[in-house]
This record gives sequence, structure tokens and C-alpha cells, in this order.
Amino acid sequence: MEVAFEFLVLLFNQCVSLGTSPPIEREGLPVCNVGDLLFRAAHAVLSLIVLPHYYRRVSVSESFFFIRGGDMFYCENKIRKTTMPKRKRRPPAKFAEKAPPKKRKRGPPAFAEKAKLPRYASHQAKLQSDKNEAREPKTMSTIRYGFRLAWAAAPLEMERAKVKPVGGYAPDNHHQGVCFGWPNECTMTNLRASKILRACVKSKKLTLDQIKAVRKMLAYSYELRGGKQSENWTCVKGIMATIKVSQLPPKMKEVVPVNIPTPQQLKLAFTTEWTADNAWHFVPWCLGLICAYDAYVWGCRSKEDHDKIKKSRTHQHNWTQGWQCTKYHEGRAKLTGMKKGTRPWWCWRVCMCPGNRHVRPPPDYHVEINDDGDPKCKKVAWCSTCPLACTELIWQLQYEEDEGKRMYPKWLPNSKKRGGRFGTANINEVSKYAEAWLEHAQKVGKFDHYSGRKSLANWVSHLQVPYAESVHIHGDLHQVWGRNYQEDIPTSVYSIRNQSREPEKACKALRKFAKWCNRGLPYKQKLKQTDRYADHLLRALGKHKLANKIRMGMPSSSDDEVDVEASQPKRKRRKVESESDDAIDTVASDHQQKFRLKQSAKRKKKRKAEVKEEASVKPEAVEKVKKEKGDEN
Repeated sequence: MEVAFEFLVLLFNQCVSLGTSPPIEREGLPVCNVGDLLFRAAHAVLSLIVLPHYYRRVSVSESFFFIRGGDMFYCENKIRKTTMPKRKRRPPAKFAEKAPPKKRKRGPPAFAEKAKLPRYASHQAKLQSDKNEAREPKTMSTIRYGFRLAWAAAPLEMERAKVKPVGGYAPDNHHQGVCFGWPNECTMTNLRASKILRACVKSKKLTLDQIKAVRKMLAYSYELRGGKQSENWTCVKGIMATIKVSQLPPKMKEVVPVNIPTPQQLKLAFTTEWTADNAWHFVPWCLGLICAYDAYVWGCRSKEDHDKIKKSRTHQHNWTQGWQCTKYHEGRAKLTGMKKGTRPWWCWRVCMCPGNRHVRPPPDYHVEINDDGDPKCKKVAWCSTCPLACTELIWQLQYEEDEGKRMYPKWLPNSKKRGGRFGTANINEVSKYAEAWLEHAQKVGKFDHYSGRKSLANWVSHLQVPYAESVHIHGDLHQVWGRNYQEDIPTSVYSIRNQSREPEKACKALRKFAKWCNRGLPYKQKLKQTDRYADHLLRALGKHKLANKIRMGMPSSSDDEVDVEASQPKRKRRKVESESDDAIDTVASDHQQKFRLKQSAKRKKKRKAEVKEEASVKPEAVEKVKKEKGDEN
């Protein structure tokens, strides 16, 4: 085939060369005296041949020749062989600049990450894509959950509303085709939404929380049909008012915490030092202390807050002033839409060392840690219950100078292949790690998974911390915090929700907790003139401890100290045969018994000497001495 084509091309070019000699010019163009039939026949043959890929196809419409009156033709150019453009040569590997490898996100990708806009997407579809990407993955999952529940409880009404079954939509939307995700996919109306929601309520198959999930799905359909993002169909409010909760199935799972650590239990946990007899090794124990401090003292949420601290690499500290803080990744949790990432938040920690001064671990203390995670000397010279000291030790054991230190690295125990060290991954569930530390390491008790913020509310209420000081920890509004966590919160007009960046304000409540545990740096609260008079009066009477408690705003009763003592095992007292001076302890050694007998003899001699002195002055005492001697005889 290629040989025949080459022959025809040569023939065509030969005809052109014969026709162009001798050249004649007309209107500035070269012409040739070749017959019209020859050129038309050559064009027809070349246009019918299937050319190879490296030749350009020739057709009569795209001819190289143009008629110029009668039998005179103009030849623009000849047929030529063309090839594909060559690719640019890549530089050698040693000279090429390597792009930094992209860090792959752990876990399966979200549905929204796989979404793609349609080929000819409208403006409304593009806007909806932006709204879906701004939502949290949990919110999108709730919408899909409500869609499945609606099909399970009211399949007939969903079919009448022309809603496709689960998985019947475009696989490129933000739900991977599980439910509608683009405006042109939703056919919901107010009447159809009313019938679907009523059928879900009357089926009595769904709980109240599941019906609320269906309501969220209907609000999403209202948004797809052009409604506002925070509104719903007009029929929804009236139907929700007709629900009788007693006729609905009970909740499938209760997440409200019941077993919450008391302030006395926290005091016991954060004042009991680590010893070699502890069930946990020292490094995992220090890591558990930080997790427990963030969970139950700072009041982190079990999932969102711990994840933000886990991803963070931004830290600030001042060991002399006794504070350290870690910035939340992408700001405070529970913010959506435009507010997401706009409110920076920090997790603060204060010193818990005794003696009114912070004792730091040596800068090379990580060398003293063996493969099991225990110190080689089996004794810690610094306070092991101080979160700042434990943080320094964890940072010393990490070798991530460029990326920054982590707060929750995962400890890999000693094995045959490697010694104990921190891995590249972090602790998966920080709240469960903190629970295990309180239960097994400190043996304080077993507590619920979601009890972190409740624990914060308990010790804040016990120490009578005002809302203006506790808001820098939790960041909730006064009414929200009082309704859900601290019922006895005092009234306050303090409405700011931004966390202070001043350590004195942000750590004020934490320093009160440290002082209540008889730990931390010296801290005194400023008093007014009238309060100073009362403080000086108490100190003049010798009641310094009571004055300090009142000044710090702590309860003056000693109920908390009694509870701590009751939780500790009581020591057994040695049994004594008699209460007299000559009594001998059967448990004591021979040396101890001889020493006690000598002391009793000395006391007898001293008593007799005192009686003789009194008898020389008072004659009545002589008679008493004679009577005592007579009784002895």
C-alpha cells in the first residue's frame, strides 16, 4: 500500500514539474498549461486512498490547486511527508529538580475529595460544589444517613416523589451517587417533603434522633432547590410539632457520661508520683499524664479537640513562669461555614511541681532512658506529675527538628528488632489512653469516654471559678455552658468568646487548680481594700491556711481532704499489750525493747525527783508518798 502511494505521489509531483516549465506570470502568480482532466483525476485518486498516519490526507475541498480561468491552474505547494512533533528531552535525573513528595492523608479519602463537576456545569452547580466542600464530612455523612432512613421508613412516598434509590445518582457528586448532590438531580417540593416526613413519623420505625437526620436531609434538598442554607421546607416545622416521643422507639445508644472523675480523684491522680513498682513504664506513663491533663483538667473534646492538638506543631513555653501552650490546628472546633478557622485557640498547661518552683529535667535526660522506657537509676529526681516536665522529656525523645515536636507520639515498646522509641504515628484515640492511665496506672477509677468537659465543669464548680476565668478554657457562651455542663454557674455579663493570649489571664483558673493540689508556682490574687483588711485580720489570728484559701477563691471546708484520705488505704497500727510505760511491743526487735525499758526507767526517776521537791515545800505531799510506798509494799 505504501509503495503504491509513493508512486502516485511521484507521478503527481512530476506532472506539476512539467506543467510549471516554462513559467508564465499572470497577475503576479505562476501558472501552468496542464489539462484540467489530469489534475482532477490525480486529486480524486489521492482523496480516495487511505493514507498512513504520517501523511496528511488529501481531499478535493482542500486542494492545492485553484482554477484561474479556463485551463490555467495555480500550484500552491507539493504534497510532503509530515511526522509527529518530537517530545522535549528530559534532563538527566541527577540534574532534574525533585518535587517534594506529597504527604498522603491517613485513612480512606472522603467522598467530597473524589467529586468532579459535570462537563457543562451551570453556575448553580458550581455554587453548590463550593457549599458542599465547606461542610464537614460528618455533616455530609448525616445527610446520606437521613436519605437511607427515608427509603427504609417510607419507600412508597420516596418513589412517588420521583426520588431515585440509594446509589442511583451521578457517581461524581459529593455523595458518590448515594443521594442527590447537584441541583438538577433533586425533584423535591414542599408537598413531597411533607408526605415523606409524615410517613417516616407514622411508621414508628425511627427514633427521634433518626427523624432529625431525615429533617436534615430535607433541608439539604431545600438548599438544592434554591432555598437558603440554614432554612427548611415550610411544612417541616408543623410536622415535627406533632411527634409524640413516647410512641417512638427508644434511643439506640446513650452518649451522656455518667462516671465522671471528681475533683478529689483528679487531685489524687496528679499528686501521686511515678515509682518503679508502677504497672506502666515511665515514658508511656508521662505520655498518659499529658493526655489525662488535656482531657480532664483542660476539658478537651474526645475527638475534635484532641485531633487538633495531635496535628499541631506550633508550641510556646516559658519554663521560668511555669506555662506551656499548644495551638489548635485550624482554630477552635465546632465552627462551620465562614467562622471555620477564624478563631485561634491554644491548649495551656501550668506547672504542678511542689515547693513553689518549677524543676526541669536535665537537657540530656533522654540518655538515661533504657529500651523499656524506664530511667536507668529507677528514681526520678524531678516531679513526674508536672505536665511541663513530662512535655520536655517527650520532646527530648523525638528527632523531628524541622517539622516540629508532637504532643501525642505513639510509643513503640521494646522488641527483638528494635528498642523502645517513638514512632512516626500518633496515638489513635487520646481519650481512651487517658482513661487507661487513670484506671490502670494511677488506680483512681474507671470513667466514661465523653466525660472530659464534665470533669472540667466539676472542678471549676468546686473551686468556685468565675465564668470570666473559665471561658478561656472551654470558650462556650454563658447560657450554653450553664445549660449543658455547669448548672450552678454564677451569673455573669462577660460575653467575650475569644481566648486571651496573656498567660496571666488564660492560666488563672489552672493555677487555682494547681494551688488547690498544693502544687505550682506562688500565685496570689489581687484584693480590694476592704478584702485586704479581712485578710490581715485572719493572718493576725494565725489562720494563714484559711486566709490563703479565701484569697484564691477556694472552698474553706476540709471535705475534699477527707475524701482523699478515705480513698487511700489506711495503715495498720501496731497492737500493744497495755498502755502503761512498761508495756512491751511484741512486734518490735530486742534492741527496740531494751531502749523502751531504759526510757521508762528514766521517766520514773524523774517523777520521783519531782515528788521529793514538792514534799520539801508541802508537808501534805510527804504523807502521800508514804501511802504510795505502803501500797506498793
